[in-house]
Amino acid sequence: MEEGTLLSPGQKVRLSIESLSRDGYLYVINREEYGDGSLGDARLIFPTKKTPEEANRVKAGKMVYIPGPPNYFRIKPSSSPKVHVAEVLTVLVSSKPLIESSQLSNTAITLSREQVEAWEKQWATQATKFEMEGGAGRVMTEKEQSAASEDAASLSQDDPVPQTIYRLAIKPEDALVIRLPLKFTRPKK
Repeated sequence: MEEGTLLSPGQKVRLSIESLSRDGYLYVINREEYGDGSLGDARLIFPTKKTPEEANRVKAGKMVYIPGPPNYFRIKPSSSPKVHVAEVLTVLVSSKPLIESSQLSNTAITLSREQVEAWEKQWATQATKFEMEGGAGRVMTEKEQSAASEDAASLSQDDPVPQTIYRLAIKPEDALVIRLPLKFTRPKK
């Protein structure tokens, strides 16, 4: 799907993330966004203790699915008194681990707002976004679907391009940081 596509409550979502040119450690943080622009608690949704050992260690050209097939997330607006309009995902790929595995739990853990804001301030940069024309709604190829398995071949430039590519101009020692809003429609009352 294209960035900005409105999701419906109850809709199933699975993320596919590929670092095109960099190996590192992948982290995905989720926050609720409210109609007034404020954000809820920062919850680390990947990795968790349920994540296979070293699964957040990504290799360039290898796909990571969150959650892993056949699982998925469901869009479910919170019952907060504030109007919940989106889930904001912060995707980080760093050259070294940011969180010790001993800190993880079987479910998402809450990170301090200060820690997440410090990472964003330290590493966030303006991304150039490329959307594939006519690609929204296309089914993934067999090679793309299997690209997350350990013994699968890496994706190459000959394979179909992702729907959305973000390009960041950063220093080699800096982490990649991208903030992705998943906006949704409000349920009818």
